[in-house]
Amino acid sequence: MIKTLRAMWQDTLLRGIVKNSSYLFSSNSIAIVLSMLQGIFAARLLGATNFGILAGVILPVASDIHRLVAWYQAERHWARDIQTT
Repeated sequence: MIKTLRAMWQDTLLRGIVKNSSYLFSSNSIAIVLSMLQGIFAARLLGATNFGILAGVILPVASDIHRLVAWYQAERHWARDIQTT
């Protein structure tokens, strides 16, 4: 078992994948914690009524706009790739 792990660790491609995956996992974890803190601070500063408006109206609209823009950009990128081939 130890020999297998050492042999796997000698593989530079696998080591790079594990290293980059750990960076991605840690950055996502930090983003989740910061987002949670942001929500807590927003709730404390805005109060119940204003935070309800923010969470119920403004955030879903902003999320929908982001999805539309991201879809449009992906569509343009795919169309450009098709034209170049």
